Amino acid sequence: MNPAASWSRLRDGIFISDLHLLSSRSCGDEALRRMQTYQDSTQCIVLGGDTFDFKWSRAGDLAASIDAALTWLSELLAQTGKCQVFYLLGNHDCLPEYFRALESFSNERRRIHIVDHALQLGDCLFLHGDLIDAGTESQLSNYRAKFHHREPKPLFMHWLYDLVVQLRIPGPVSRLVRPTARTCEVLNQGIDSLTQVDGYFEPSEIRKVFFGHTHVMANGHNIGARTYYNPGSGIKHMNFQPMTFSLRSGSSEPKANPSQLDGSLSQESPQEALEGGQS
Repeated sequence: MNPAASWSRLRDGIFISDLHLLSSRSCGDEALRRMQTYQDSTQCIVLGGDTFDFKWSRAGDLAASIDAALTWLSELLAQTGKCQVFYLLGNHDCLPEYFRALESFSNERRRIHIVDHALQLGDCLFLHGDLIDAGTESQLSNYRAKFHHREPKPLFMHWLYDLVVQLRIPGPVSRLVRPTARTCEVLNQGIDSLTQVDGYFEPSEIRKVFFGHTHVMANGHNIGARTYYNPGSGIKHMNFQPMTFSLRSGSSEPKANPSQLDGSLSQESPQEALEGGQS
């Protein structure tokens, strides 16, 4: 994808990841209300991947789920004025059938831009973060292919998953398996060797890195000249704070957006968020 001419005019935006819409575990629909405050052509919304969860969709079969996803995106565009929308794919919303529909959808709507897995705007790098599990960029396609589920899960499996979420098990497990310091270190080691980055790519200019995938919120983890941010996940009972950012030269650091999206929105200090406090 070639950078649109309007991208150079962007000044600020919001990064939201891992909403897992379509699944019963998602409370991400409330995020749409927050994104409605972004209306100007100099603003952008970055959807950081796993916006939709086709593996655990309750919208019906794959065709019905794709229609539901495109309907949600249409509503987002209709309610965000002239704001630019960047849609990064994640491992749960990278199905080939959906990607083809998404390409057709974006070709008819100039304000939405589809990104495979990484995007640089100014000194900000945005990526879903499943590079952590894939190992290398060249192995990313093989890793994502494991999530190409075309048949809906049986109803009893949804019930079991809902029970796990209600017991608030995913939060502590995510923090145990994906500690922030280690996750950011792995990403930092791989950034300089990336080759598939939309926008433009100047690793030496990257100062702020926004990623999702881990479901563990990070509100400023420093590694050298770079600072890492993760908004958490829009899954019930998990910490979740959309991250606002500025692309102005000499701008202030990104910050967690204080608007409450749901009852599980973290009220922690940045240090507590970084260490993965209790949901």
